Amino acid sequence: MIAGVGGQTFSMTGGSITGNTAQGQAIAPPPAVFFNANPVGSSALSGVTISGNTATAGASGTGGGIVDGANTPLNIDSCTITGNSADNGGGIATINTGGTQTTTVTNSVITGNTATTGGAFFVSRAS
Repeated sequence: MIAGVGGQTFSMTGGSITGNTAQGQAIAPPPAVFFNANPVGSSALSGVTISGNTATAGASGTGGGIVDGANTPLNIDSCTITGNSADNGGGIATINTGGTQTTTVTNSVITGNTATTGGAFFVSRAS
């Protein structure tokens, strides 16, 4: 699992993140890939497979594959996000925590993810 917190830039090209489970509450538990509180950096995933991951937290598990709460750009290119599960956002959850935030997905396959709300995507503004 990858957790990014505070001011760094993260990039991953190729590879896979598979079969992880995170537990906790709201967006505090990192799913497979978690970007949060990153006010000066940016993050990019290219050619990565994210599959078979789970985020649980009662009814608040968010982002089985990816949670983006960083308020900075996250670019996902040529990735496969499949078979992940969470209560909110089985594949990708984008949580705007008050700043400007852009999550861009290009040339990617997002399929077979499950959630009570937003199987592929969950987009919300946290207060």
